[in-house]
Amino acid sequence: EDTREETLRGLIPEDLMKFRWLEEIACSPDGQHVAYTVRQPDGARNDYQADVYLLELDTHTRHKLSNGIGQGGSLSWSRDGQRLAFVWRGVQETSVELVDADGSPRRSYPVDGPAPSGLDWSPNGGSLACSRWTQVRGANESCRRPGVPAPSVRVLRRLRYKQDGVGWVEDRFRHIWVLALDTGDWLQLTDGECDYSEPRWSWDGTRIAFSGMAREQNTTLGQGQILVCDYASGSIDRLMPEWQGVAASPQWRADDGAVAFTGHAEPPPVNRRRFSHVWLYELENGKSRDLTADLDQMVGNYAVADQRAGLANITVKWPGGQGRIYFLLTDQGATHLYSVTAAGEWRQELGGKGVVFEYAPSETGRVAYGQASPASIGELYLLDDGNSEQLTRLNPWLESRRLSEPREYWYEGVDGQ
Repeated sequence: EDTREETLRGLIPEDLMKFRWLEEIACSPDGQHVAYTVRQPDGARNDYQADVYLLELDTHTRHKLSNGIGQGGSLSWSRDGQRLAFVWRGVQETSVELVDADGSPRRSYPVDGPAPSGLDWSPNGGSLACSRWTQVRGANESCRRPGVPAPSVRVLRRLRYKQDGVGWVEDRFRHIWVLALDTGDWLQLTDGECDYSEPRWSWDGTRIAFSGMAREQNTTLGQGQILVCDYASGSIDRLMPEWQGVAASPQWRADDGAVAFTGHAEPPPVNRRRFSHVWLYELENGKSRDLTADLDQMVGNYAVADQRAGLANITVKWPGGQGRIYFLLTDQGATHLYSVTAAGEWRQELGGKGVVFEYAPSETGRVAYGQASPASIGELYLLDDGNSEQLTRLNPWLESRRLSEPREYWYEGVDGQ
C-alpha cells in the first residue's frame, strides 16, 4: 500500500475540469424515488452543465431526465409523489419541465424572462409557486435611444448591490410567482423592493408562506421574516407581527395550525454570533417555541468550501407536516443531520467527520442526502432505518490521486479554553 501511495500523484489544475458535483436532492413523499442534479465544468463553453437524474430506490433504475446543453435544478415533487417538476435553463430558452414518477415526460412550460427557483406544488397539483428575479424599476430606460448602444453606467441605490453566485442585482428583486399548470399562465403575488423566496403552500391550498428579506439590514425585514399570502384575496401579512429576530424556511404543520422555521429572536442590529435554532409558531395563540434551545450550535452547514455554489443551507424540512422536523447542524468542522419533534426531542440522525450538505426526507422515514469528506467532493446516500447506502460514484478518477487527510490538533488557549 505504501508503494502504491508513492506512485500516485496529487491533484493538478487540469483535474478541476474533471469534477462532477452532486447538488440538489429531492426525495418523493413515499420514499420510492430520488431526483438529483449533477454539475460539471464545460470548458469549451466556459460554463457549467447540470443534468437531472431520477433514481428508483428499490430497483436502482436510473433515468437521465435532462437533454441537451444547459442547467437543471429546482427539483420539486408533487404532494402525491406522482410527478416531478424541475427548471431547465438551456442555451436559448428556459422552461419548467414536468415528468411522471417513472421518468416519462409529461409537459413543458416555456418561461419568458428569468428562470424560476424554489418550486413548490400546490396540494391539488394544479399550480407551482416559485421565486423569480423581477425588474421593479426600469433603470436607465429613459436613456435608451433607437440605434444607440445602451449606456454602460450602473446606477446604485443601495449598499447590497451584488450577491454571491448572482452578480449585479441592481433594481431587480426576487418575487413570488405562481404558474397555473392547466393554462401556463403566470401570476405575480409580491411586489416592491424586497427579496422573497422559499414559497411553501399550506396543506389546504389557501395560503402560501415565504421568506422576505430587504436589502438594508438595520430593520427586522432586513434580517429576514416570514410572510403569508392569502391566495384568494392576494393579501400579504407577516406571519409573526411581534417577531424581532431572523425567521426563514417556513414549513406548515399538516393541520396548517403551526409553522416550523429556523431563526433567532435577537432584534437588529446583530453580529454573526446569534445561533439560528428550530422554532415552532402556533397560529392560534401567536406563541413561538425554540425546539432546539439546548443545542449549542447553529442550524445549517457551516463547513463552508468553495467546491459548491450553495454554502450554508440554513433550512428545516418537515415531510408531510407531521413527525420529525429535519435540519443540519455543524460541529467542529463536520456537518450532521439532526431531527426534532414538535415537543423538542432532538436526535442526531447522521454523525461522523463528513459534511452533509444537502438532505431530502420522505414521509416514510427514508432520507436521501449528500455527504462530502476530505477524500470525496460528495456522493448521494440513502438513510433507511438507521442504515446508510451509497447510491452514486461520481468521481472514481479520484481513486488514482494522492489526497491528504487532515489531522486534528487540540491545544489549550487563553483562560484554559
